[in-house]
Amino acid sequence: MLVSASCFENDILREFIHENHEKIGACSYSGVQGTELINIEELGDFLEELFSCFKASEKGKPLLNYFLEDWALFDRKVLPSLIHDILAHFDIGFSVSQNVIYSDKIRIHLLEWEKIKKEVKYHKRFFFESELIHQSWRDLLAPQATLSQGTYYRARNHNGYGKSIYPMDEMSVPPQDLTGEGRANPAGIPYLYTSLDQVTTLYEIRSTLHDEVSIGKFNIKEGSSLRLVDFIRRDYGQLFDYFYNGKSISDYISSVLLKAEISQELSKPKRTYDVALEYIPTQYICEFLRYVVKSDGLIFKSSLNDNGVNFVFFNANDLECTEVQKVRISKTLIEFEVLSE
Repeated sequence: MLVSASCFENDILREFIHENHEKIGACSYSGVQGTELINIEELGDFLEELFSCFKASEKGKPLLNYFLEDWALFDRKVLPSLIHDILAHFDIGFSVSQNVIYSDKIRIHLLEWEKIKKEVKYHKRFFFESELIHQSWRDLLAPQATLSQGTYYRARNHNGYGKSIYPMDEMSVPPQDLTGEGRANPAGIPYLYTSLDQVTTLYEIRSTLHDEVSIGKFNIKEGSSLRLVDFIRRDYGQLFDYFYNGKSISDYISSVLLKAEISQELSKPKRTYDVALEYIPTQYICEFLRYVVKSDGLIFKSSLNDNGVNFVFFNANDLECTEVQKVRISKTLIEFEVLSE
């Protein structure tokens, strides 16, 4: 069974085929003529480990859908026939159309997150211990972004008209005794919430028409190197990269899926009727990131601006406010949908 680089979307896998091909010929899957071909056995260890990350279950969805919707590995044009033949060739144990779910080794992390949310909210908060977290999550939630420079924005509403612009030294975090509950921080422990652009930071403080607002421009202090956990970056196309570098595919999938679940909690908008209880799970995770993972902060998607990106820095002193502008909101856009009773 011979395959070519055109059967795959992953660049490192394509390069692997280029370096290890055994002949030149026509690819029976992609139809490309005069291309480099490799015996599928050369990818056997990778493919067997990959498909061991799934198990048959009526509660799941067809295996094919995971690679059509989630994991960018195979070229979509050859996907059905190629996976069908791979499963048969390696005697994987289920078919391309059969419903599957992720293996127990992967799902255990997602189930643990659901358990944590309930435990820290309703049962045990300050002395809650999870053996799985301390064994595995330090690596699964490891920082991916290292920042030594960059510009970020933070806004403060004037709550009135004609007031003076806030000075730079008042644009950072509030005093500890005035710090309320946040999605990332507990009361009394201020974190610096910023956005990558000015519009997003205005959305984040829920500015409305004609509001007057001070927007502070923040920069990472010279000489600093900050490590952040990125809850936006999904890396769906790097399955082979991890295997090629001697890492576990199941750990990689676990990391991507776990971050996606935590990201949903981080990006939930703060509504007026939310209670502080709802923030405890993400506060717990952020403290874990700060003191166990040794991260300097995190990156997550704004729930109030579709294209917005938020940055939380655990130590406000890592950044400095270099400029403040006073603005007035001149236009807002509201869309709605009618809800049936």
